[in-house]
Amino acid sequence: MMLLSHGALIDRPARADAPAPGTVIKNQATGSFINPVNNSQEIRVSSPVMVTTDSDGCTIGSGTSDPSIVPYISGEVRRNVIATRELVDTLDDNWRTAVGQAVDPALENWFGTASVPQGSTTNFSYHDPVANIIVNVSVELVQIPIGGTACAGETTMAGSSPTLSSSSSLQGSAPRPASLYESSDQPLFWNETHAGALSDLKRNAVLLSFEQPVSAFGFWVGDLETRTDGHGTPAILRLLDASDNRIGDDIEIVPNSLYDGNEPDPELVVQSLCGGTVNNEPGCGNQSTRWISFVDNGAIARVQKVMLIVGDDDSTAGNNNADSEHLSFIGANVVRPPEVLLVKRITAINGNRTENPNDSTPLNQFVDDTVSSVETNDNHNHWPTNYLLGELNAGAVKPGDDIEYTVYFLNAGTLNATDVRICDWIQPNQSFVFGLYGSNDIELEIGDTTYQLTAASDAAMVDRAELATVGTIPVGPTCNLPAGATNSSDQVVVVDITGTTGTPSGLSQLLGSTDQDTPNNAYGFFRFTTQVAQ
Repeated sequence: MMLLSHGALIDRPARADAPAPGTVIKNQATGSFINPVNNSQEIRVSSPVMVTTDSDGCTIGSGTSDPSIVPYISGEVRRNVIATRELVDTLDDNWRTAVGQAVDPALENWFGTASVPQGSTTNFSYHDPVANIIVNVSVELVQIPIGGTACAGETTMAGSSPTLSSSSSLQGSAPRPASLYESSDQPLFWNETHAGALSDLKRNAVLLSFEQPVSAFGFWVGDLETRTDGHGTPAILRLLDASDNRIGDDIEIVPNSLYDGNEPDPELVVQSLCGGTVNNEPGCGNQSTRWISFVDNGAIARVQKVMLIVGDDDSTAGNNNADSEHLSFIGANVVRPPEVLLVKRITAINGNRTENPNDSTPLNQFVDDTVSSVETNDNHNHWPTNYLLGELNAGAVKPGDDIEYTVYFLNAGTLNATDVRICDWIQPNQSFVFGLYGSNDIELEIGDTTYQLTAASDAAMVDRAELATVGTIPVGPTCNLPAGATNSSDQVVVVDITGTTGTPSGLSQLLGSTDQDTPNNAYGFFRFTTQVAQ
């Protein structure tokens, strides 16, 4: 059953050629005359004059069409029962297809669950599916004065109190998506039920501000009233750049089809029968859920703020201007499989972690890998700040010098990783140095805990680090050694980060990361030292 309707951009011919702010309008007068002295035609021009257009603000419902902005706005689903929740789960299918995702992915709620909340009423982390990056999002309840032109709204009055709710339905009994419904531990949703005085000639809006521009965004919205037949007020989706300049038209949320699990299903929404009439026909957003989203097909990401402005389904004059309406929303990131990233650096020469004493090459700063096949590993935004210290090229060494290598690891996915083994082949002209880390041989740090591990084969009783050889790799996950590791007697450092025996205990999985430095046992490092052959 197809539930989605693909919203079209609103065409407003009267403003179709409105210049963007900063456009220079320049012209001059020209003319000609006949010179009677020689009977020739001569041409003349005036000095050029110019003005530069400024923004006239953002009158609600206006804007300049931008063909790169494609909205995906679904029909409505009403009634909070199993069948309708399953219908809500399909409203995002067309958008997910457009951004290259599966239509029924495993989801991780933005705000966590009643027992394990994450984010807050003012903040959550969003995975941009186009750029494949995690972006921090600030959430703010704002108001738009009726007739006002504030592009990003204004701060709400005292008394505003959005909450994270675990109710079985979204606001106004609007159904949740089935994938974000769990009666034993409900995923939380953002809910706004009161913002300052009612009937204050100001429309409520939720403003989402992204720490960097995104190319796509979407969420399920509950109880968002809207009406576009001239007898009520349309809800509006507005996109802004970092400077609060509007991108494209204000996009009206148009009532079209309604699903409620009863025949006929779907049915066309008859707006004249919406709220405030004798029949009180459902539809126009009242007590229903719809998917609201967009994709920006422009060459670069531009959208840094998304605003959703409430509408009103009432038809009674004086009670239909949306100044007393509210909304709720729920959203989720697609669960990302475990993705363990490895970054290796040289962090000390002869015990000096500040610089190479042979040539003063710094060893205590971040050096970006810009050339290798895994050059992006050290740029993932879940690494802690100033964490990946060390050099890719540490400079000159002499026979007998000690070289400390540090291998950093991070699970950049959201699912936990198991059987995590990291190996490091000690190439010719070097040999492993024992006893440099608290009288032991290898240092491991994870979850703010430091372990000194032995190089002995003692995983069952002591720890999960071992100095093996190419020919004696311990049984377990593959080491994935380089093709050049063919000499069976070459040394190999093997560290099983996860396991059920030996130190560190209680680390059977490497947790997935949800944000920078979060959780603190989703990343770590181990280090060891070799000596240049004499």
